Amino acid sequence: MSSTTVVNKEPIKVVFWDLDGTLWPGTLGEDSASDLVPHPEVLATLHELDSRGILNSLVTQAALDIAQSHLKAIGLHELFVQPTYAVGSKARAIASSLTALHLLPINAAFIDDQSFHLEEVKALLPEVLVLPAQQAAKLSTHPRFQVSSALGTSRRRMMQAETKRGAAENVFAGDRGEFLQACQMVLTCRRAQPEDMLRFKELLQRAHQFSANGPYVLSSNGRFHIGELKDRYGDYGLVAAAVVEDSINANQPICFQLAISCRVQGRGVVESFLRWLVNTEGNNFVIRTAITPVNRPLRTALRLCGFSKIDAGDNEELLQLMRPELLRYPFWMRVTEGK
Repeated sequence: MSSTTVVNKEPIKVVFWDLDGTLWPGTLGEDSASDLVPHPEVLATLHELDSRGILNSLVTQAALDIAQSHLKAIGLHELFVQPTYAVGSKARAIASSLTALHLLPINAAFIDDQSFHLEEVKALLPEVLVLPAQQAAKLSTHPRFQVSSALGTSRRRMMQAETKRGAAENVFAGDRGEFLQACQMVLTCRRAQPEDMLRFKELLQRAHQFSANGPYVLSSNGRFHIGELKDRYGDYGLVAAAVVEDSINANQPICFQLAISCRVQGRGVVESFLRWLVNTEGNNFVIRTAITPVNRPLRTALRLCGFSKIDAGDNEELLQLMRPELLRYPFWMRVTEGK
């Protein structure tokens, strides 16, 4: 009986790099500086991936102080997000980093020169794309790396800002609400402009857990709304998107598409953006929500914000704000109206 091999076509969003024998030929702490110069073609690949919005991370057995010192000396330290040093199990280190980055193994790749580490990751994280160091220079031509985020290099900077937030929260003496207030969060809501549409569509396509999106073609009749978030640590960029049209049969605005970036989960963006939408579109505003196996977090959030079902089909439901007193701006969030 013949078996069929399923080829994974999911785009790669993060690459976990080894250092010694992969990024450069030598070994940190043992070889001279001349052996610790990055391969030119691999260095070019790192920068190309970064420009496409694909994150570069590290999983290395090298000691933190030695590795960081050398990476800073050659100007590469800031190119990596969520790096891990002196690791035992690289598979476990990758799994932990993916959780911190809010990414799935199916969207990750791992590059190493040691067969042991390659086989370990294959065994424990079978969805991760595992490639030997010899292929590192050709990543930019690999089919699964042919993705270009509208965020570009700013995606890395956003993730690095998130790492700083996490570190600050870990040592913060107050509760989470007080920490978020100390972050000085500002959500700017406005109508989308032509220059926003690439990132707008990208968010609609990529959001899963906080997505109300069902089958829909963006229409010229739609009103395109966005929310952009920033705080004292950096700029999150465009984190909320909605498409609203007027119903033909009833004079009622309907939100056909709604997406919130998972990166801002638990920061009050869902309720703040919804409150602004209701203020903008009117209290009779309804949301058409697809029912999928993964968007339960959004559907739960809508109900906690006071939305209730007014109609339903097999795969979707219509929700309207029935308890407006539940939909409030969090005390830590400042919401502004953009131009």
